[in-house]
Amino acid sequence: MPAVTAITKSRHERRRSTPSTPGGRRPNLRVVPVAVEGEHVRQIEAFLADHTDRRGLRPRSIVNYRERLVRMLTELWPDDITPAGFRKLAAREGWGPATIASYYATLSCFTEWRLRVGLAEVDPFAGMRPPSMPQGQPKPVSPDQLAQLLALAKDRPRRKSPPVDEWATFAAYAGLRTFEIAKVRREDLRRTFDGGHELEVDGKGGTRASIPVGPEIAQLFEGRPAGELYPDHDADDVQEAGRRLFRRAGLPGGLHRLRHTFATAVYRRTQDPFLTQRLCRHNSLQSTLTYAQLADDRLRSAVTGLHG
Repeated sequence: MPAVTAITKSRHERRRSTPSTPGGRRPNLRVVPVAVEGEHVRQIEAFLADHTDRRGLRPRSIVNYRERLVRMLTELWPDDITPAGFRKLAAREGWGPATIASYYATLSCFTEWRLRVGLAEVDPFAGMRPPSMPQGQPKPVSPDQLAQLLALAKDRPRRKSPPVDEWATFAAYAGLRTFEIAKVRREDLRRTFDGGHELEVDGKGGTRASIPVGPEIAQLFEGRPAGELYPDHDADDVQEAGRRLFRRAGLPGGLHRLRHTFATAVYRRTQDPFLTQRLCRHNSLQSTLTYAQLADDRLRSAVTGLHG
């Protein structure tokens, strides 16, 4: 395998020099390798390049994958890349359930790739039941906080400031994730037979789904040319702008909390977990039920004044 070299172009230089696909969408940015030594590191970089092509990893995800694999394989390479070796490493490092689940998922992807490309005769993790990821608790903002965030977002200090007000609207009124916002195209919004609008969303794992959207979303497309709405921004730009917005409002988190807010509001209005699941595009109903538990006002009313 040839030596791994570094590429020094900035993210925006790489974006401008990257040709569009025939469909007009930017292809996923390829891995930018680093100049380091070791057979395990060379295999990590080859895995990341392959995984990026197949799964469309974001730059931040690539960094996370690389850090996890380098940390694990420095200890396990080559003879201890097994479930038993992983368990010993996790115990030695004192990892919690969430860290164990995320590191296990990364390592098992790597061992599956090694088998697929002929670098290993067996996948030691094949058929193993992965550890479960602890269910996170949604953190929606209140209606007053949402109004504050949207008002702050409209105050762009410079002409070239990112349109975080539009990004916040996509998250709060359509439940879009940051990487989904970055890929929205003018052609993704369509009129429905009853005069409403549907938005085609590129979701996790290359999935696409159509969801109904209201006028708050439809007006973001008015007068926009064909193609991507935000060709000069990627998911990391959207995420960082959201974090800055929340800091200005004195709140923790970022735009993903507005997706939580969307899901909570949908369930509170409909009391229907299956409809909420479809609008949020959750693979698992269990993910949706965390919002249902949070938003079910009937639970609160059931115990209010219970003995009084």
